[in-house]
Amino acid sequence: MILNLDIRDRGRPVREDREEGTANMNEQLRLGAYMLTAFGIVLLLASLFADPLALGEPGTTFGWKQILGSALGLVLATLGMVLLRRPEK
Repeated sequence: MILNLDIRDRGRPVREDREEGTANMNEQLRLGAYMLTAFGIVLLLASLFADPLALGEPGTTFGWKQILGSALGLVLATLGMVLLRRPEK
């Protein structure tokens, strides 16, 4: 809802029907898609490089938690990119 103060209306607020709510929602969805993509990429990289970054126990191999984190990160990053490439209505 946009309030417009016009001299002809003597200072009374007038509601203008615009589709700004739709535009604002699209911007929020795009921001969410960017955040989902970034989180997925960070999770993917942290899972893949957990051993060199000393995030896991020393002397262990690529474990199930790294596999799960890598798969989940890849799915989230892919979903975020699909949402970004979706045509706007």
